[in-house]
This record gives sequence, C-alpha cells and structure tokens, in this order.
Amino acid sequence: MEIYNTRKIHISLLQTNDLIEHNGVVKTVCKKDITYNGCGRSVFGDSYHSGYKPVLLVLDYKS
Repeated sequence: MEIYNTRKIHISLLQTNDLIEHNGVVKTVCKKDITYNGCGRSVFGDSYHSGYKPVLLVLDYKS
C-alpha cells in the first residue's frame, strides 16, 4: 500500500527528479520526459491541457 501526500502545481514548475502522480501511478520525472513543443511543455506526452490542469506533485512518498 502506497501512502503519500500530493500538491497541485503548474506544469512549468516541474523539474527533473520530481515525483508526480500520472494516470494513477507515481513516476519520477527525468530530463527526457519533459518536452517542449508548439503548445508548450509536456510531461510523459501529456500537456495537462496546456497548463490549465494541475500536475500532482508527490510529497513524503512511502511504499
């Protein structure tokens, strides 16, 4: 059972080595996972509605 707290942040505040909840799974963000295209920044191929949908940053992760 995984126990963690999350905080909603804007996609532009993500950095490498951050833990986020993406599609119900906790993942570590690597440099290759953050891409820039004509619509802005995306993580794991998801633009989070061009920044209107918050990213769930994981705090205090315990597995």
